[in-house]
Amino acid sequence: KNMASTITYDQFEVYAKGFVALSDKVGDSWELRTTNSVPAVVYLVKTVTQVVETSDSKQTCSEYDSLVEEDLVEESDDATVQQDILQCHSSVRLEYHVVYSVSYEVPTLYLNASHTSGKSLAMNDIWKLIPSFYGPPTSAKWEILSQQDHPILNRPFYYIHPCHTATALSAVLSQPKDIPVIGATPESTNYILTWLSMFGPLVGLNLSLKYCNTIHSTAISK
Repeated sequence: KNMASTITYDQFEVYAKGFVALSDKVGDSWELRTTNSVPAVVYLVKTVTQVVETSDSKQTCSEYDSLVEEDLVEESDDATVQQDILQCHSSVRLEYHVVYSVSYEVPTLYLNASHTSGKSLAMNDIWKLIPSFYGPPTSAKWEILSQQDHPILNRPFYYIHPCHTATALSAVLSQPKDIPVIGATPESTNYILTWLSMFGPLVGLNLSLKYCNTIHSTAISK
């Protein structure tokens, strides 16, 4: 294993606390959760809502556009069509979790995606979260995104498989310094920030430049 890019759970906990503190500074919505297990473990959670065109609503959207062009929307008495029109413009709830992988000794990014009604997002729409510059979806997409039970919540989540995380991080991270288990340091926030900036975009999670600006400002003030 690559010791320059793997971490212990104790380090992960410090990193997570430091990252949440940084998230609060920039006005982001990451939160730290602690399990009721013994021993307790922590993980990170962020929930966002965004409007997307899903496979189910794509045809409905086209039909709706046609109705708008023909000024027929208000004249339609079909309750089903009206509901589909609302579905066309409904929001999708994306729930991101950062959980420590004991096996690979790195953070792992989990994703649960659903309509605000609670209906899970179709698999084809999950793949649409992967940016097009990674290439068209093929059988290799399963090497990026898979599905398994959440290790803490025990219900199905999509996740970015951590098998290549250490290798990818080794190209950008220097040897981690020993850090105390209690408290947070700029080094701890940097690890999570770097990791999320690399893997988050794979599932539609992009970090604000405010993170880098805040770290840069903190470094200058020292």
